[in-house]
Amino acid sequence: MAAPKRTPAQRERDREHVANLYLKGWSQSEIANYLEVSQPLISKELKAIKAKWHSEQLEQYEFYIAQELDRLRLIEKEAWEAWERSKQTKEQTLSEKLRSASPDDLDLETGAAKLKIQRRTIDQVGDPKFLEQLLKVHQARAKLLNLGDTSTAKPQGDTLAVSSTQLAVLAEYLSSNP
Repeated sequence: MAAPKRTPAQRERDREHVANLYLKGWSQSEIANYLEVSQPLISKELKAIKAKWHSEQLEQYEFYIAQELDRLRLIEKEAWEAWERSKQTKEQTLSEKLRSASPDDLDLETGAAKLKIQRRTIDQVGDPKFLEQLLKVHQARAKLLNLGDTSTAKPQGDTLAVSSTQLAVLAEYLSSNP
C-alpha cells in the first residue's frame, strides 16, 4: 500500500526535521530508521535540502555583492564630487588692521583702526588624494567582481602607493571622460 501524499507544508516540516537530524551528525540510515521511512527517501530529501541551502547561500552572496557595489558607487560619487570641487578656483581674503595715526585710517563711527582687505583668486589643479580614492574604488570593484589583476598599485598601510605616472594617466583619463 502506498504512503499518503504529503502536503507542501508537511513536506517542508519533514525536511526541517531531517535537516536538524542531519546537522546533528545522524547518518541517512539512522534518520530513515528513526522516521520509519526508506534510506533512498532520506537521500532524496537531503538532496532537496542541500539544494535549498545552496540557493539561499547564492541569494545571500548576490545580495552582499550588490550591497558592496552600492557602497562603492556611493564612495565613487563622493570622490568624483570632491575631485571636481578641488579643481575649482578659490577666493582668499586677507585682512589687516591699519596702524597709522592718520585720520583717514580710522573708522569715523567707532574710532577704531580700519581694515585693509585684499582678495585674490587662486587657481587649483585638483587634489590627487581624490584620484587615489577613485583608484581604490576601481580596484575594490574589480576584485569584488573577479575582473583580473588589480595589483598595479598596492596599498601600503593606510595609503596607496601610486606612481606619479599612474596619477598622470588617471588624471588625463578623468579629464577626457567626465
